[in-house]
Amino acid sequence: LSLLDNVSLSARQGECIALIGPSGSGKSTLIKALCGFQPAQKGKVFVNQQELYQEFAQFRRFIGYVPQDDIIHSSLSVYKTLKYAALLRLPPDTDLKELETNITSLMAKLQLTERKNVKIRSLSGGQRKRVSMGVELMTSPTLLFLDEPTSGLDHALEEHMMKLLKQLSKEGRIIFVTTHVMQSLKLIDLIGVMFHGKLIYFGPPDQICAYFHVDSLADIFTALTKHSPAEWLSTFTNSPLLGRFALR
Repeated sequence: LSLLDNVSLSARQGECIALIGPSGSGKSTLIKALCGFQPAQKGKVFVNQQELYQEFAQFRRFIGYVPQDDIIHSSLSVYKTLKYAALLRLPPDTDLKELETNITSLMAKLQLTERKNVKIRSLSGGQRKRVSMGVELMTSPTLLFLDEPTSGLDHALEEHMMKLLKQLSKEGRIIFVTTHVMQSLKLIDLIGVMFHGKLIYFGPPDQICAYFHVDSLADIFTALTKHSPAEWLSTFTNSPLLGRFALR
């Protein structure tokens, strides 16, 4: 059983990319393969023309991965969670004053300053997800992968999260995010649509509705059922989007 079927795509510095698709379409599997935490059995991932899997030890500290389920300790405060993450991940000779400055700056960026001394168990879902992001951002990764960071959030918080991710990408990162939520995809640079392990669209938000012949992003999943995965893949393979965005 192949969970991913000949997926090829490219990403450039400063881009925020969303992967969408029905449950079980391969979104989470794809980002785990791309970040090297669950390497694909076949195929290659290149970072600056170097093979990620072969040089993973070299690239590991430049990669951040935020899983769908929070793995931060519930009894620690926001500040202590970030400080311990920094002490564990940064070089032992890191200047402590600089470390404190970085933690303060990061809490401000993630809008967590007022929750500094609150324990993780007392935070909202969106706040916990931002702390998880903060743990990964402590090492200033240039590649950041997030699996369903907006799951369970209301529309306002979901939009805030997407704006934050877009802001983080413009600081020079490449960001991949999987999501089921469609409302804020207009904020994203590129969208990849997965269907039964196949990448059947990869391009900008302003072209996706015309591509799937729908009036709104919310109608895309319904449109997928009108053709087989193989037919959608053939459409994408013969689309100019493939060369313009996926195979740049």
